[in-house]
Amino acid sequence: IKASSWFLRLYTDLGEPYATEDPAASHLADNEMIEEPQHPLWDVGIALGTDGNRYVPTRYLNPGCFEDLFLQHQIEEGADATSKSTLLKVWNERWQKHLKFRNIGQGKRCGVCARLDEERLQATSQEERLAVGERKLEHVNMVMADREVSVRSNMMAERDAKCWSPDGVDQTVKITIDGMDQAKFKVPRNTKSTAEFESLWRPSLHVCGAICHGHLEAYFIMSSDIPKDANMNCTVIARVLDLVKEKLGVSTTPQNLVVAADNTCRESKNQTFVNYNAYLITGKKFLTTEVQYQTTGHTHNEQDQRFSTVATSLSRAPVLEDPEEFAAWIRSHVQPVRGRVLHVEVLEATYDFQKWFHALGVQIKGLAATHTEPDTNHVWRFLPRAMMAGVSD
Repeated sequence: IKASSWFLRLYTDLGEPYATEDPAASHLADNEMIEEPQHPLWDVGIALGTDGNRYVPTRYLNPGCFEDLFLQHQIEEGADATSKSTLLKVWNERWQKHLKFRNIGQGKRCGVCARLDEERLQATSQEERLAVGERKLEHVNMVMADREVSVRSNMMAERDAKCWSPDGVDQTVKITIDGMDQAKFKVPRNTKSTAEFESLWRPSLHVCGAICHGHLEAYFIMSSDIPKDANMNCTVIARVLDLVKEKLGVSTTPQNLVVAADNTCRESKNQTFVNYNAYLITGKKFLTTEVQYQTTGHTHNEQDQRFSTVATSLSRAPVLEDPEEFAAWIRSHVQPVRGRVLHVEVLEATYDFQKWFHALGVQIKGLAATHTEPDTNHVWRFLPRAMMAGVSD
């Protein structure tokens, strides 16, 4: 029981969803069947297909092996740790197929994990291995804390979407935003002429995906000359919020906005994005806003799964010659999940928020990591000064 409880925590708080096919389309390749009702994941399993069995999505850990898990278990549980043989037995019988290690080629590996794993391999004594394990545990706990914050806000947003309040009091809307790999969007695309195209330069469209949890998932397609920067992020977020209001037929939004953004200075960790969130508060669009960043190297999320579905669908398209054809194909061949509505739009331009905010002259330090200040906040929160206890205007 102790071992299964520990693995359940890893699955929930550390395991990452990975790019998979769409379960709604009966692709079960990355959903494993639960074979016994006593399994800790039985209650979260769902029925897929017609066999009546329950399945749960496979989640992934950074590249490693069982020895890494056992060392982590020893350090975390201390005197309450189970024996290596017991942990291995539970791993093989119940968890190995639900919680897998990523291969080296499956996405970028966390640099901190890679460095600490190498130090552990080079250690010459058990004391040195335990010391490295302590540092690895500190890093893992930070990753799990980030994941807990993200999952909690996902659940809050989906709950509030089902029980919508017209005034938006004490309700949350969350948007997960990220850019898709441009290699999938080279134009023109013609499967019969692939060899002829290999020697030619073809522009890559920019595609920004946004999941508004509980409401919709949107894909915005832009030409290659539109920069992927904070202006794009702010424009997409503003558009998604308008779409949610149109979908609900209301004039107000929830009081609280949460944005899960990519951990990059070009698109979100910059002055423009800070000013945009501050504007949403001072402009009384929201009572509070929050921006969440996952730890670098541990950033796979729901958006990556949906991107995989889109990429798989596009790979079957025989000919796509312009942004409108890409958009039309996605509309007709991609099915949203979790009751969300699909929206696909071609953006001809983005608003110049950077120029708009430049006149304010606001500069905030510590937004991104530097050589002198490597540690930065993983969550930004914006709220009126009046809401802060003990702080006067």
